Amino acid sequence: MQSVPSVQQKAAGSGGGKQAGERRNAQAATLSKSQRQTLMAQWGATIRTRIDRAKRPPRGAGSGRVTVAVAVAADGSLRGVSLIRSSGNSALDAAAIEAVKRARKFRPAPKGLPDKTFNFRLPIEFR
Repeated sequence: MQSVPSVQQKAAGSGGGKQAGERRNAQAATLSKSQRQTLMAQWGATIRTRIDRAKRPPRGAGSGRVTVAVAVAADGSLRGVSLIRSSGNSALDAAAIEAVKRARKFRPAPKGLPDKTFNFRLPIEFR
C-alpha cells in the first residue's frame, strides 16, 4: 500500500538552475528494498503504539478486531483513516477510527523514505 517513491528534491535558494536546483536523494537511492521495508515496519510499530495508547474501548461493546487503513504524511501528520475490515460491532469500528484520529500526530518518517504519504494497514484489538 505504499505510493511510488519520488526521489528528486529541489534545493531551496539555488537560483532555479537545473543542475543546482535538483539532485537525487542519495540516501534514498542507496537503500535496498529490504532496508526500506525495515524502516517502514519500525515506523509502523511506533504509529501502532501511539494508536493503541489513544484507544478508548466503548462500554459494553465486548471484544473484537478492527482493521484500518491509515495514511500518514512524511511529517507525521494524519492524512486519512478508513475501515478495511469491520469487527462486526459498529461501536468498536467507530472506536478504532476515533483512536487513530485522537493519535493524529505521529513521528516523522525515517530519513531514507522518500515518499510524501505512507499507507499502513493496521489491526486494532479491543479486549
